[in-house]
Amino acid sequence: MEITRRNLAAAGALAIGAASLLQSGTAMADSADATAVDKAVEALRKALLEADKSQLEKLTAEQLRARHETNA
Repeated sequence: MEITRRNLAAAGALAIGAASLLQSGTAMADSADATAVDKAVEALRKALLEADKSQLEKLTAEQLRARHETNA
């Protein structure tokens, strides 16, 4: 799996978006669930910033793929 800047940017945006949802108060989760998600988001953020391929592979699902198409 090749990690590109575009993939890192997309994953970072996803992590920031997830963190924003958690902080907005609209997500109604148990505090244990919220804590687990916070830890997972932080682990993903660190792996993205450090470009740690092995950690990113552990944190992400093999079935998920970033895809970009242009309309020619």
